[in-house]
Amino acid sequence: MAAPKFYRKAGIDPVILSTGQRVALKSPDYKNSFLATDNAFIQSEFDALIAQNQFGLSEISFAEYDEAYLKKKPATPLGKFWREEMTAQGIRVNPLAQSLVAEAKAAAAADTPPIPVTMEDMPPGMTPAQPTNAPTPPEAFQPRVGRRL
Repeated sequence: MAAPKFYRKAGIDPVILSTGQRVALKSPDYKNSFLATDNAFIQSEFDALIAQNQFGLSEISFAEYDEAYLKKKPATPLGKFWREEMTAQGIRVNPLAQSLVAEAKAAAAADTPPIPVTMEDMPPGMTPAQPTNAPTPPEAFQPRVGRRL
């Protein structure tokens, strides 16, 4: 057996060897994939692919492999919550969402003042609930009767 070699590849797609075999590299973060192998055939195939600049492969040292793949990464939060969440203490409301809602309400209130409408401004026969340029209602649907073409 050959000495172990370590490889990194951008992305998570498998590498296709000259024999048509697919080699899947393991990815901890779905950005880079890693492989440690002591198989001489796979090493020679990967070295040929690196020389041809295919699949975004590169050979890395054990220190890089250990840092990027083997060491446990700290858990990162999934992100800020954007809705109310039920907890044991009650409903938790996101302060960022509250501030966004307050800003939206303030912007809507300051956007345009309401226009006072009096009955004298209306055309005859119209009420404030009816727009003056109301479209005519559509006619009833009349399907064709006869045979299909």
